[in-house]
Amino acid sequence: MRPDAWLGLSELADFSNWCFASQALAARICRQLAVHDHEMAALPPVPQLQALDPVAAVTDWPVLSSEFSERPVWHGRPAETGAYARRHTHPLLAALAPRPLLARVVARLQELAALAVSDFALPLPGAATALPLGKGRGRALVETARGLLMHEATLAGGKVADYIIVAPTEWNFHPTGALRTLLVGRDYATAGQAATLARRAVLALDPCVAHDIAIDWQA
Repeated sequence: MRPDAWLGLSELADFSNWCFASQALAARICRQLAVHDHEMAALPPVPQLQALDPVAAVTDWPVLSSEFSERPVWHGRPAETGAYARRHTHPLLAALAPRPLLARVVARLQELAALAVSDFALPLPGAATALPLGKGRGRALVETARGLLMHEATLAGGKVADYIIVAPTEWNFHPTGALRTLLVGRDYATAGQAATLARRAVLALDPCVAHDIAIDWQA
């Protein structure tokens, strides 16, 4: 299917027809998740981080700190960033919300297809902005494929005195953030099934670092 035609899929039935009929790699991935991503009627709410310009970001976070970079919060709560956060109001993604892993993979596929055909109807990764915050201090924001990336540098005496990076991975893998929401409350019969779910949840959020999964199984 052409990318522009695929982007036109907004009804769950049309998406399902493509998902279970096509032999394309993307369809096979979605099909596997559609079968195994058990429906969750009510996920604990995790705010979806909206696209922010530097001025809005300064209002929310006047100064970035090393503690904030490790566990960032938005309006006092952890938030999700990335393709799903940018596109979660799309009708198809809203319909797929009870299957959260599938919804996040489809959001990434939507952005890939939109970039291929220059469809800017919804926000896409790539925007970069910067703002001076006073003498010797400035901040840059980039909407990456993984989500919001922030850099803040402080100069003193012609040298870098401080440098803070807040990466998308720290948002999505906050101890009480998006990954926890995708895992807590699931019920699986074996440690192997639990490990598979955990691995898929991690990959759906696309971390920028390597990861290991260990299951402490208690029957």
